[in-house]
Amino acid sequence: MTTTFECNYNLHMDMKKLNLILNTLFISLLVIGSTQAQSIRGKLIDPKTKKPVEFAVIGLFKAGSTDQTKAVGSATTNLDGTFVLPNLPFGKYDLVASMIGYEKKTLKNLDVSAARPNLNLQNVEMQSSVVNLDEIVVEAKREFIQANEEGIKVKADNNISQQGGSALDILRNIPGITVDNDGNISLRGTSANILINGRNSALTGTSRGGGLETLPASAIKDVNISTNPSAKYDAAGVGGVINITLKKGVKTGTNAMITIGGSNNGRYNGSVRVNRRSDKFNWFASYDVRRNFRRVWFDNERETFNDFSRSRFLIQDRDGERIDNNHTLKLGGDWFIDKKTTLSIEGLAGISKQDEPEFLISRFGSTRTVLDSTLFTFNDEKEDNLTFEGALIFTRKFNRKGQKLNFSISANIGTELETQDVQTDLFEVGTTDVLNSQILQRSANNNINNITNIQLDYTHPLGKKFSMETGYKAIIRDMNLDFDQEVFDEITQTYQFDATLSNEFKYDEQVHAAYALFKGKLNKKIGVNFGLRAEQVLLTAKSDNAEPFTNNYFNLFPSARIVYNIRKGEFIKIGYSKRIRRPRFRLLNPFRDISNPNNIRVGNPELGPELTHSAEIGYNKIWNKFSFIPSLFYRHTNNVIQRFTTQDPNDPTVFIRRPINLGTSTSYGVELILIGNITKWWDFNASYSFFNQEIDARNAETDLITSSTSWNARLQSNWKLGKRTSFQLTGNYRAPIVRAQGTRRAFYALNFGFRHSFWNKRATFGLVFSDIFDTREFGFDALTDEFTSSGRYKRESQIVRVSLTYQIGKRFKTSIKKGRGNRRRRRR
Repeated sequence: MTTTFECNYNLHMDMKKLNLILNTLFISLLVIGSTQAQSIRGKLIDPKTKKPVEFAVIGLFKAGSTDQTKAVGSATTNLDGTFVLPNLPFGKYDLVASMIGYEKKTLKNLDVSAARPNLNLQNVEMQSSVVNLDEIVVEAKREFIQANEEGIKVKADNNISQQGGSALDILRNIPGITVDNDGNISLRGTSANILINGRNSALTGTSRGGGLETLPASAIKDVNISTNPSAKYDAAGVGGVINITLKKGVKTGTNAMITIGGSNNGRYNGSVRVNRRSDKFNWFASYDVRRNFRRVWFDNERETFNDFSRSRFLIQDRDGERIDNNHTLKLGGDWFIDKKTTLSIEGLAGISKQDEPEFLISRFGSTRTVLDSTLFTFNDEKEDNLTFEGALIFTRKFNRKGQKLNFSISANIGTELETQDVQTDLFEVGTTDVLNSQILQRSANNNINNITNIQLDYTHPLGKKFSMETGYKAIIRDMNLDFDQEVFDEITQTYQFDATLSNEFKYDEQVHAAYALFKGKLNKKIGVNFGLRAEQVLLTAKSDNAEPFTNNYFNLFPSARIVYNIRKGEFIKIGYSKRIRRPRFRLLNPFRDISNPNNIRVGNPELGPELTHSAEIGYNKIWNKFSFIPSLFYRHTNNVIQRFTTQDPNDPTVFIRRPINLGTSTSYGVELILIGNITKWWDFNASYSFFNQEIDARNAETDLITSSTSWNARLQSNWKLGKRTSFQLTGNYRAPIVRAQGTRRAFYALNFGFRHSFWNKRATFGLVFSDIFDTREFGFDALTDEFTSSGRYKRESQIVRVSLTYQIGKRFKTSIKKGRGNRRRRRR
């Protein structure tokens, strides 16, 4: 039987209107952006390496100005070295380019006239400098989103509205990424391979992203996203790869940064970052502390069709708190053995303590209005987490241009001890004050998670235009979950071990992979990237309550990408990759989680991996004031993993939720990203995604096929008030989407951020107002032949945070300021 889910008419009309408004906005902005004015453009390159010079400062002055006290315009070069100075009046100009490690480059008497209104300088060479400077501080803003052939890069520092938050807060505000109420992270609606500094981490080693909530946003440099990564990357993650790069000391001399912050309900955060860099060594250290408090609400209503007892209807209300105390210490160093060889060491230690008391009321009745039985459950849950990570990285560049070798080995150890004290009170029928029975239980869940990464990558140039990359990677996971349950015995007045509810689950997984990648340029316009990755998985698992099982499998993962460069700042790319989603141990563990006795969760040791074929066509266009990044994508997945709810045959009041391989899924859609720099004081970036998804789950239930269209939108707008003050407003909306057994409700929120610099820009004050209208919550509606259910989950999200940051360090400062334009160098 095909199940159709319909939204109500008013909601449907509102969505259509909002969809029309957004599409009209995008088209209007594109029309505005296509209008060309007088401009100067070009590309900075290093003449020795022939590589682009990134993030150099470009200043434009009136020709012949001796003191250069006022700049006509300024810009920063992109990742490919290109720059554009738009909206110029006719006249002659002098151009000055500055970048750390390079000599100043000056081009004089550049003529912008009616004969040449758009002057293209082509390649501008910058000579490397032999002078060692302590630091050059560039007073120019990097765009929040930057596009490249692999995907997009998001600069975390530019996200003002997430100051004082966590890594999850950063991810929530990135186009294409969704973080649900449990901390699970998805990319374009499906699983993603989450890396930290290019490596698998104990913070992301489980099926949840909850560990990233302990990682402060201030520790993140940028986030790189690739929805169709090459064969060089792990094949895991159907949606692609999310690589979180952490900050480390790069400034020469001795530098420090201190941050303190706080918010309502006793939340606070603080951090200290120090680095010392010389010609041969770079040492860095950081310490972060965060205390977070959040209220949690959950309500659920369910009707069972084939149960005509007093328990036909179940209404549940849960109210709880979550108090987190996190400490993170990061240490590291780089040894520059010579100009071509670097040896690096990195270490991280994290401590997290959580208190999660909650109160659950379950009411049963024969009708929705007649609820005659009540169950009160109080759960005092505590969790202690320890994380230790260490990495050794060796990098060697050879004399031949483009030839290099990278080797890294890392070890991650994570421990988690979760304890629960549960009291369940069942009251007499029709009362809430006459106790019928009481059950006391307590449990301890000890989880150990070890991950080892070994990786070797080698690049060998083939002539001047092509190169071959090859490498090997091993990911070794060793996980052990030991769960002990005790029940209070009224006769002996002691807690007794309950073997039927206890369980030990051991999970060992090894992924051995080798890859080969061929890439290069066929000509000036066409670039290619073809690769093949082979992965062998060796998996064994053992549980006290189930037979041991082994699952070994081998797969080949091809990837391909062709890029056509139409002109500078404009290209088209076509990509394909085969991806895999391997079920994590939480999904495989057959143990029954009975923290909610009427809604039980259980794993599935027979769960197989998802395999996905992913294709994408992307386009990138840069105008004077706008950048446009649209893409079309298509995915077909076999053995889709989703949680499926069924009724317990032995108790009609109990429903069991377990993951299964549902069948196939096909999705396709369009994603649009628009970046605009409207004026000196206003810029924005917006994204819009529209897609269709069809799930064929006839292997789980006869004629169960669901199909739906949905869309997501996000807008971030930034305003500058003078040179030291900025504001940011971020809004996002996620439309309802059909799942195999129901519909996930719409989700939307609006955040505000404020930043002001003072004390010669050494100090920065920040203010953040998250979820201004208190609308961020997650809901669902389900309808099957056995039951109907609806629920809502909300974590406290309306939060006001303030922060203060101060920078300490001796440095040189070079700046080119629009409106002043003086280029100065002074010791501080």
